Amino acid sequence: MMKLMHLKSMSVVVLLATLVACSGGDDGLGKDEPVLQPSVGLTAGEATATTLSFTVVPQNATDCAYLCIEQGTTVPSAESVLATGKNVNAKGSTSVTVDGLEASTTYQIVAAARGEETTAVNTLKMTTGEAPRTSSSHTLIFYLMGDDTGLESEMDANVQRVLTSAINNQLISDDNHIAIFYDRGNYCRLTEITKVDGRTKQVTIEEYAVSQSSVDPTFMANVLAKVREEVPADSYGIVLSSHGGGWVPVTIYDSYLAEAQTRFIGQDGDDYMEIAQLAMGLSGMHFDYILFDACFMASVEALYDLRNATDYIVASPAEVLGKGFPYTDILPLLFADGHDLEGVCKAFMETYGDSSGTISLVRCSELENLADSMKKLLTAATGKTVDIANIQGYEGFSPHLYFDLEQYAEALTSDSALLNEFKSTLQKVVLYKDYTKTFYSSVGVNKGYVNLPYSCGLTCHIGENQHPATHAAFLETNWAKAVGAK
Repeated sequence: MMKLMHLKSMSVVVLLATLVACSGGDDGLGKDEPVLQPSVGLTAGEATATTLSFTVVPQNATDCAYLCIEQGTTVPSAESVLATGKNVNAKGSTSVTVDGLEASTTYQIVAAARGEETTAVNTLKMTTGEAPRTSSSHTLIFYLMGDDTGLESEMDANVQRVLTSAINNQLISDDNHIAIFYDRGNYCRLTEITKVDGRTKQVTIEEYAVSQSSVDPTFMANVLAKVREEVPADSYGIVLSSHGGGWVPVTIYDSYLAEAQTRFIGQDGDDYMEIAQLAMGLSGMHFDYILFDACFMASVEALYDLRNATDYIVASPAEVLGKGFPYTDILPLLFADGHDLEGVCKAFMETYGDSSGTISLVRCSELENLADSMKKLLTAATGKTVDIANIQGYEGFSPHLYFDLEQYAEALTSDSALLNEFKSTLQKVVLYKDYTKTFYSSVGVNKGYVNLPYSCGLTCHIGENQHPATHAAFLETNWAKAVGAK
């Protein structure tokens, strides 16, 4: 019995020894400890107009970094973030604020962590806030060229509408101003709509000789300088009212008519202002917007000449009926924050939607890109003849003087890549457009109502054999030179 108990005791000792030996793991018979994988968390914080705040929380990491990039940028790899990003504590959370950002812009925060063997990456989208609105003053300028135009009664009525709207909408303040230059023929003066003893009135700033040509670019520049001196503001907009003809020189336009009826941007009796002269007259200042209360001014050749004078242009590719813009409705929109130019266009179409109206809102900063796209189309289409009979015209001439720019581009090429690039750029230029399905033309052998199934919002010149002088004049325009026209 004693021997049996002794043997059992020895067996227990051997078993314990074996268990102790196996638990050490040094002899290669045990399992390895698992490698912990790295991770990185991102938590959004406060966003201002120029800053984004967030928290980076790495785990199981030896290194950690982040980048802040605009949305749409390709997300870099973890290795790239770790190599080029800003390092943060790999052993704990870090609160980060990135500054110097653009307002109202979406960014991607990309964070990466490195562990013992692998890396991890995480992204977070955040949008900066709107830029704070600061009080700024604005002067709206009217430059009315009405001497011997036949538009005097319409301009008289519009001046009264401006005054009425200013009174009814209480537009005039320390920050809001209206200056009106009006050459009526029997008088020529610069006035301001201002408050006198608490009442809104129109007061004279300066009288000019009736013999003075209001379409002289030097005179125009002097009038605008007087406005800046007497009615200063942080920003300016201008309404130009008269007859209009886009880019076309005076003598060319007359050649299309049975009777001479010159209509350009600016008339003073027998004196006329063409687009290059207008650019000179406006060159002394920069405008938030130009509104053309004149016919045919949404001409790409004309707008290209004005691209540095203003940020935006509101104009019609066809004729504007004599009453002009609905100033009673649009004045509050022009003084709204950011100037509601799309609202101005909509108000115009509400006025003329049952009769005849075409309107476009153009962003001038994209006109250079549009010229580049057009140059590519024309270069690829060298030697190609376009059938102008299939392209929309914007008046009653035969052949037309103003054609639809997009339809012209479509006729130039079947290359979808080139055409899509052009159309994409055109959409960035023409921010808003609207038109009635027919419009009235008072000029040409086909005057009357003209069908308009589609409009891109801009017109252009297309060369044709009946009017070689027109094409020769077109080739002298800055647009023609920019697009490489021949």
